[in-house]
Amino acid sequence: MDFSNSEIQKFIIDKLEYNVDCKYIVDDNYVTENCKKDFEYITFDGEKQEFYISFLKCQTSIFFRNSEIMFIDDNEKNNYTISDVYGNIVYEGKLNNLSHEQLLTMFCKFIDLLYRAENIEVIQELLPKQDGSYPKYNYWLRVYKQFCENSVYCFDNIKVEVIQKFTN
Repeated sequence: MDFSNSEIQKFIIDKLEYNVDCKYIVDDNYVTENCKKDFEYITFDGEKQEFYISFLKCQTSIFFRNSEIMFIDDNEKNNYTISDVYGNIVYEGKLNNLSHEQLLTMFCKFIDLLYRAENIEVIQELLPKQDGSYPKYNYWLRVYKQFCENSVYCFDNIKVEVIQKFTN
């Protein structure tokens, strides 16, 4: 999962449905989108750094509201232990069969669904058939936000339900 900055810009940043305050980070420094080094992180809430994506060679993660969704390279999953994934949401679909465009488009969809969430509930269910070095789960994310249509999206073992939250 070695993405170029131009791929990230084209398939995530340019495709976001919301106008987000993106900041690019390399070597713990803010850089411009035209940086020559590979982006390590992109924040979607400016300098707060509470909602961001990280790009490692074998793993991409989306961090939001003290939670993490991990997308681990298929060839590396057996190297991860229960302590590596504990408390996180782990995508169990096959990633190596997807193009960079497909992967980045999926990450973009997750970002759009989670952006501006007022509350998020995470429900997990242990999968009966287990293989590998850590337990596998189905996840159900209930995302409550204003000014949205109720909808449900399925990404292999992760279901995201967006629920309109009404305020008085």
